[in-house]
Amino acid sequence: MAQTTVLYYLNGFSKAKTDKAVLFFDPATNRQAWIPASVSTVKFVGPDYRVKVTVPGWFFNKINWSAV
Repeated sequence: MAQTTVLYYLNGFSKAKTDKAVLFFDPATNRQAWIPASVSTVKFVGPDYRVKVTVPGWFFNKINWSAV
């Protein structure tokens, strides 16, 4: 039986990046969250720190969003 992996693509801005996490800002909802590097893939897609962050489905609901 094949396993299905659900990934979520978050588009926004990287406000800060460390070796262990990226501070992700979602301009659509005006919220931010630290996304651990151990469970995410970060791709810079444009100027001004625009990023596409990919996280697995099991982690998506664990993201702790805070208002900016």
